[in-house]
Amino acid sequence: MNVTIKAGKRAKVTQHAGVFLNTNQKGAFAIFGNNQSRYEGVFFKADKVYKIIESIDIGPITSATNALSSVTRNNVTTWMPDAYDALVLEQASASQLTLALDAKALFDNRQWGRSFVMGVEHRCLVFTCLKRNDARDGMKDASEYTLYLAAFGEGLGYQPIEQWKEQFYAADNARKSWPWSRGVFIAAKLRCKDVVFAFSTNKMAAIETAINVYAQRKKLRKAKEDRIAKLIKGQSVEAACAIAAIDALRTPEGFRAGLPWFVDVWSRDELVAAKALMLNKEFATVKTLLWKHLEALDGATLASKPQGIPAADAPGWLFLRIAEFLALLEQERKLKTYVSSKDLAFVEQKLRTCINLLFKDHAKNGLILTNANETWMDSISRDGARIEIQAMTLSMLKLLGALQGKPDFRELQLKLATRRDFLKHTTLIDGKEDPILRPNLFLAVYFYPALLTKQEWTNVIDKALDALWLDWGGLATIDTKHPAYQPTSTGENALSYHNGDSWFWLNNLAAIAMYMIDKKRYKKQIDAVRTASLTELFELGVSGHAGELSSAAHRSSVGCNAQLWSAATLLELIRVG
Repeated sequence: MNVTIKAGKRAKVTQHAGVFLNTNQKGAFAIFGNNQSRYEGVFFKADKVYKIIESIDIGPITSATNALSSVTRNNVTTWMPDAYDALVLEQASASQLTLALDAKALFDNRQWGRSFVMGVEHRCLVFTCLKRNDARDGMKDASEYTLYLAAFGEGLGYQPIEQWKEQFYAADNARKSWPWSRGVFIAAKLRCKDVVFAFSTNKMAAIETAINVYAQRKKLRKAKEDRIAKLIKGQSVEAACAIAAIDALRTPEGFRAGLPWFVDVWSRDELVAAKALMLNKEFATVKTLLWKHLEALDGATLASKPQGIPAADAPGWLFLRIAEFLALLEQERKLKTYVSSKDLAFVEQKLRTCINLLFKDHAKNGLILTNANETWMDSISRDGARIEIQAMTLSMLKLLGALQGKPDFRELQLKLATRRDFLKHTTLIDGKEDPILRPNLFLAVYFYPALLTKQEWTNVIDKALDALWLDWGGLATIDTKHPAYQPTSTGENALSYHNGDSWFWLNNLAAIAMYMIDKKRYKKQIDAVRTASLTELFELGVSGHAGELSSAAHRSSVGCNAQLWSAATLLELIRVG
């Protein structure tokens, strides 16, 4: 269908399957498409993330407008007010909608123990969604939790249906994500013009939110529109979409790694994204983000996600972003506004401790080692000495030298050791004991271009492109001639994840790396990556959001639909030219 993306006064007409995302900066989100996945619907965050609305059927969609702060399908507009657990639905005139419900934690696929009760309280239509442990799921029968959905609108009418329907999810079936069929509750037909759906684990909270948001809906909508307009002011449609996509993942705790299923704040992903926030001059947000992770840095490690295994590359991302932040603030003449001498001393102390522990506990034969599954390619072990980890450590040593006013001797030693063990003629191998060609060498360019001369980098990149380049504008995650190469995504099975699948975030950074080395020589590849990422943003996945990855053999959008680091690195790529 035709989908118009509006970014302020600019607009772009695209062709899209019609999948859209609303969020509220509080952890709630709504994905509306064609009922292709159990991850479509309305979700909110309490003690965990719960699904409560399965779908709101408004009939066949023929056209849509994505205004970044709201989505209009046919003549039905939906949006989520910032900081309220509510979805607002607005129409030019009253019409009939069909409301379907579910009651489940995000990753809980048990079928049994769900029941729904409909009633009217305080002029709201209230749905009580009860979830019990059930013996048919192999559990002792007991109450588990209750969710509440309150609908409020002037003249809201309803006709109960209260029937179960088996819903088949084609997208989940395609990615072999079981179960791809689930019973959902067709609750009622609603007749309304404007209506607010509010959700909570507390009945009165849901009722009060529905009534209050309805009363303030014009004010709240304008506030959201004004906030987004300020964020994207003066931007192209492409850049505005990337900025709004990042903003959609903002929560009080930080930036989610992705929706619908990467709902936590992950250190690596958030730190990759920090550069985009700098480019959009969100300096206060960047300071808070970076110092949060700086304080969480435990010696030489940062957890990749809450209670997760360490991310061996997160400290490298942290200190690269701090170095870039300090340089940008200096350039903008705002360094003292955001960073005090005490802050700088804290950075230096944390950095020195981190580097010392890396060389004490993780070094062998002059190189820095990682344990299994600690790099971003966490579906394969990649233990031992890895190319991007050496470049990240070199970048950290460079920053330490700048902060202390003299070079650290270990920088030259590590540089020589890395060249000795990783540079094999015109090939920069992925691991000291692993000669396979992978695209992580582009991260080495990005972090520490001084590792090789320009001619050496040109030779290395040319060789890498011969092995990894995909004609549609991406890079495979392994040499396409290697026996482990998987040309087509294997979906939820991680077989292809880092053995073929092409990741948009890394493609974007590879294009930036090629731009750094020789933008004329690699113009064709840089342009192709940018085009592929923008095509995914506008035409595939979720409208206006950057997806996780593509099959290697052909451009596609598979995996997580709205990925933080994909949007952030796309904004970086847009900004380099």
